[in-house]
Parts: sequence; C-alpha cells; structure tokens
Amino acid sequence: MTSKEKWIGTARVRSAPGKEPLGPGVTSAYVNVVALAASARDFESAAREALAQYGFVVVQLDDVDLLAQRVRSFEVDPVLIKDAEQIPGATHFVFGSFHSYKEEPSGRA
Repeated sequence: MTSKEKWIGTARVRSAPGKEPLGPGVTSAYVNVVALAASARDFESAAREALAQYGFVVVQLDDVDLLAQRVRSFEVDPVLIKDAEQIPGATHFVFGSFHSYKEEPSGRA
C-alpha cells in the first residue's frame, strides 16, 4: 500500500455550466488546493474532484508539489497551512483564498 502525503497545487478554475460558485458574472479564479494523495497524479485527480463538488471545472493545475517541500522552499499562506492540519481528520482537502477575475469573451483575463 502506498502511503499518502499532503500535496499542494495552484488550480485555475471556471464555474461549471449552470453554476455560479463565485457569484453572478464571475466565472474564473485561481486557488491553492491541499489534498491527501499518494502521488502528483493522484493529487490532480483529488483536486479536480474536490473542486467539482463546489461547482468548478479545473482548467489548469500548476506547481504541484508535496506541501512539506513547498513550505521549506517558499512562503505559504499560514491560514492554508493551519487549515491543512485538518487533513485527513475532518476533511480530505482544503482550499486557499479564491482569487477571482472576469474573463474576456476571447477566454483571456
């Protein structure tokens, strides 16, 4: 059995069709996601499923890394680190702050 660890990545998301999780007229955002996973691929799947539960579709997932390594190398939001302490007890994933934006008709921000 492969052990699971906490992973982090930055997701660019869009509202799923018919959903407005960010509010009326706001369709896109960036958000850091932390989830328990056995590998980077496993994390990507977990992040997509977690965000889908809240009405999002993942457009892109970047900077996927073990949370412990990210904390050693970069500054990570202390609130996100504290929230990640709930994993795996109270939850299997946590989100950082959503940084929303409106997309232009061409699909660009």
